[in-house]
Amino acid sequence: MKIYPLVLLIPMVNIREWKRDIPLVLTCLLTIVVGYVPFVLVGHGQIFGFFSAYANEQGQNAGLVQHMVASLGAQFHLPLAWIVLWEHGVALVLLVGTSLAILLARARKRMSIEAGTLILFGLVLAVSSHVFPWYVTTLLPWIILLLPVRGSLSRSTLIARTLALGALWIFTFISILGYVVAWPTYYLLADDLLALELMIACLLALFPLWFPFAGKGLTYVKQWFGRGS
Repeated sequence: MKIYPLVLLIPMVNIREWKRDIPLVLTCLLTIVVGYVPFVLVGHGQIFGFFSAYANEQGQNAGLVQHMVASLGAQFHLPLAWIVLWEHGVALVLLVGTSLAILLARARKRMSIEAGTLILFGLVLAVSSHVFPWYVTTLLPWIILLLPVRGSLSRSTLIARTLALGALWIFTFISILGYVVAWPTYYLLADDLLALELMIACLLALFPLWFPFAGKGLTYVKQWFGRGS
């Protein structure tokens, strides 16, 4: 829970208006320092508590990134310590790279605060060592805020956003199945199918010109089969 406010700071900042956002950043950092002073005094410097142990755990309900890195590490017969190190490295690269991309997109006014927050919160879950059902509820407010308004979007953008938000909405409820179904079945539903849906949405958003051609192609196919019948 302590990570989310810090992550939320990234999409809130606009690097083109950095002078305006300096008080926001300083206030956030000062709040963190003041909040941790009692832990430094009473906890003998152990301010991170269980976090290091949590970050190194290998859970069956871990995020997608840990599972992918662990699977590759097992194929190359790497020791567990090396696998954990690679997991942290990949997570760091993803978080830093995505944060920079969001900062640039926000500076160019190509991304809303809500969209940047949803991406980063989703990424935090993707690199986590455990993803419990009550963790994913943090996505719901941002999904609701980003629900598409039909009149303000092109058809391809509307479909892409609906697919992406629909996949995340479904994920928040599929996560409950981890308690009642086998793990392979759970990950088939929670990772593979929803990841495919998100990739389709990404392609539609990045290459909107493909969609009209695809629509015309479907029309031609229907006409062809209609003639055949």
